[in-house]
Amino acid sequence: MKTRILILLLFPIVFLVGSNKTPRIITSFPTTVALKGTSLEWPRTICPYSIDIVDSLLILIDQCNEKKITVFNNNTRKLVNSFATIGEGPGEYPEVPVYNQQVVTIGKDKYLVFHDYVNCQLCFYNVKTILNETVRSASFKVNYPKTIQVQSILYVNSSLLYGTSCEAAGKIFTSPASTTEYNWIQPHVIPKDILCNEDNRKMVDFECITIKPDNGSIIGVQRFLKTFNIYDSNFSPVMKVLVRDSFQRPDFSAPGWPSDRTRNYYTICKLTKENLFLLNQNQSQKEYAHGGNSTKSEIHIFDYQGNPKAKLELDRSVFYFTLDPIHNAIICLAEDDETMIKYPFDFKDF
Repeated sequence: MKTRILILLLFPIVFLVGSNKTPRIITSFPTTVALKGTSLEWPRTICPYSIDIVDSLLILIDQCNEKKITVFNNNTRKLVNSFATIGEGPGEYPEVPVYNQQVVTIGKDKYLVFHDYVNCQLCFYNVKTILNETVRSASFKVNYPKTIQVQSILYVNSSLLYGTSCEAAGKIFTSPASTTEYNWIQPHVIPKDILCNEDNRKMVDFECITIKPDNGSIIGVQRFLKTFNIYDSNFSPVMKVLVRDSFQRPDFSAPGWPSDRTRNYYTICKLTKENLFLLNQNQSQKEYAHGGNSTKSEIHIFDYQGNPKAKLELDRSVFYFTLDPIHNAIICLAEDDETMIKYPFDFKDF
């Protein structure tokens, strides 16, 4: 059984979720598709915590090996590179149970962002450089105050933004320059009334946020409420969608909230140009924190008008996924043993 240390959940990003429009309520999906997965074999033992596919590369945080970032060729499954070594030297990182990664597009370049929670740094690796076997140091780093914890990063309106709560939202820079290190510049770049609703904060906590590359639409996912919100690139609310099939309202009154009576629904969001894909784990809080969920996961598909398109029923419980449109597949990480599972899926059908 896997124990998951939820560093990212301690300081969630929050946004004002209200808008002048009536929220859409979804009670069913037009189609349900059962998917059967197969385990993927790799040339060495890996224990992935998160995965991303960038062009022909599969990038993962590897908890089994001394080098925490592992890169495979997604076509041949051959090992391309490993870096981010545990240690105290240049380009090395402290040994902690969990790191996090995400991919951010800045201008024409894609960056793998490695979250170093001990040193309070965001380490940006240009994807072009991670093919180099001698890569050691990040392309540049961003320092943030020790009093906050970064959850997600967005590159919006030519600025890199990150946030953790009502009290912290930072504008970092407008574009990477010749320097290799940046500092957190100013809080409250985003107006506070957009970031949070003090009277109802627990109801608007986001598990993850992401951005649609072609028009800057921002998607915020609320795991306890089985809800997602769509904003424009200025964080103005566009639409709120409440999914109410098999929904149990969370218990916010119990001591030590969130309690075991509160269920986790949408935890991961991935995007294509046409659709958004939401991982529905449907776990109790205890299962989510410590693993061992027996409930099979689902992936829900919506378009950007909030219309439900399909419910994908997986054959096991998973805790992370990424999309592989080139190979018509969805790649998931299994809850019980962290096996990487491939689910065939034809994106053109949706």
